[in-house]
Amino acid sequence: MATNKLTEVAGLVAQAVMGAKVKDKDGNAKTVKPTGDDNLLDLRDIVAGGSSFSGGDITPDDGTDTSDGVNIIPGSLDDGSITSRRLEWSGTTSTTEATNITFMNDVGLNLNQVGDGLQFWGHMQRIKVTDGVKADADIVPLNFDPKNVKKNDYYTTTSPIPFSISRDKLPTAKKVTITLNGVGEGLDNIVDHVSPTISFTFNQDKTLTVLPTEGHDLDAGTKDDTGTKDDTGTVKTNGAFYTFVLDYINNYSIQDPIAQLPPSVNLFSGSASGEIALSGANEFFDNVMDGLEITFDPLLHTNIVDKDRKEVSYNLTDIGVPTSIKVPKAKLIENFEFNGFDKLTPTVLAVKNPIYQTPGYLQFLGYSANTIKILKNAITVNIAVKTSQSSFNNLNDSSYGKVNYTFLVTKITPYKN
Repeated sequence: MATNKLTEVAGLVAQAVMGAKVKDKDGNAKTVKPTGDDNLLDLRDIVAGGSSFSGGDITPDDGTDTSDGVNIIPGSLDDGSITSRRLEWSGTTSTTEATNITFMNDVGLNLNQVGDGLQFWGHMQRIKVTDGVKADADIVPLNFDPKNVKKNDYYTTTSPIPFSISRDKLPTAKKVTITLNGVGEGLDNIVDHVSPTISFTFNQDKTLTVLPTEGHDLDAGTKDDTGTKDDTGTVKTNGAFYTFVLDYINNYSIQDPIAQLPPSVNLFSGSASGEIALSGANEFFDNVMDGLEITFDPLLHTNIVDKDRKEVSYNLTDIGVPTSIKVPKAKLIENFEFNGFDKLTPTVLAVKNPIYQTPGYLQFLGYSANTIKILKNAITVNIAVKTSQSSFNNLNDSSYGKVNYTFLVTKITPYKN
């Protein structure tokens, strides 16, 4: 039977390959879809035996993507295929109403100044409910697991964290919603589950509107009355309410994987505080393995001298402070600033081998500075402890003054977990 050209074309299209199903090195099934104008499948990482899947919008088959292709895994920090990250916003969004965000940099009228897209980092606010009574809000950290396995003390979601949205998926004036599907905290006896969501709308004035919706996991109350009841017959609901809170946004670009520096490489060696230039790392720290390890002088030096005219110093461990900090690669975002150490517990230490004119005790009260800031090819470390110097006879005697002592950085290297 004769066929016309249109019929032949239709037959070819019906048999055309529209994607590929593959398994990564961990045995997880993935769907790879064509990207770009050429409709090519990017299988370079798969052929090489990798699992970073850079260069395309890749959606795992096991329910990871809950946003119609919006929230993707664009690449990997581990191999450096995610690059050019700079801070675009930081703060705290509202849990009850829309928050309008103004970006720190010019993102362009259609986000054409952000590289390949934006990444959104945040935490889950939780309000526990016990016998129908709500507690004060607290925080539960997020855990991304495509296999949706409960992790104690975390809220597990099958939606990739951070949320990564390609710029072409955030057209002006269109609301994009991400649902945090998953087992959550895996609470017992849950009969009423609603996943929290977060929506983003890029506006014509180059601002971003962020709007959360509350989710919950409850054992009874809103769907039926099968829970435990009090004397009046009221159901005593147990469970929790959850709302996603946005903490910061960075842009990102995608590149081919790059070689990583080993932990044996010193990016800095010496004695310094404040802004420290690093040698060997690239400008966006794509090549520093899993992050940066900052090593401090193990001694805290003071302005006090003892009977032998030697400087009085203390081990950092004497005041409960470790001698190094590991900054994970996820935090190595240009202009991102964060705390270095956890809260310092007040400590009193005697002055060693004192002379009459010196104080007898140093009270370590807390941090007077405690920040790390990421720059291009550099890092700023400002950490200092505040002390009150008192006499041997009276700890409340502060006539010797209050002095801040700075921690000194001696080495910065890449690290590998």
